[in-house]
Amino acid sequence: MTHTNSTQPARRKPRRQPGRPTLLTPAVTDLLTRATAVGLPMKQAADAAGVGRSSFLRWMRVGEDVVEEKQGGRLDVDSPDPCAALYARVTRARAAAAVRATGSIEEAARGAVVSALFSYSYGQVACSTE
Repeated sequence: MTHTNSTQPARRKPRRQPGRPTLLTPAVTDLLTRATAVGLPMKQAADAAGVGRSSFLRWMRVGEDVVEEKQGGRLDVDSPDPCAALYARVTRARAAAAVRATGSIEEAARGAVVSALFSYSYGQVACSTE
């Protein structure tokens, strides 16, 4: 006869989350942030991080909703929600890239020498101001 101790509840295995694990890891968040910080469009940033554009845009949309609904619109790069943290980091990185680009335009307008080479899927376009 097997003796069981009825005072202790049976131990259950911890349940796993359904579905596959998210691709939004801290490393991917860092890659997406760095890619957008240098001014890459969302598609190229997703490609550089090795994730799909639709996944990146979905994470950004979810993050924006969390920021608006749960954080009162405050961007928190250390948010416990990974999508909200991604949204905050990418939004700030894109704003910084826009500020840098605007500064370059202002320098060119004042007569500074600006030289850049843009690469598109159709070929390369050179832009030079002297």
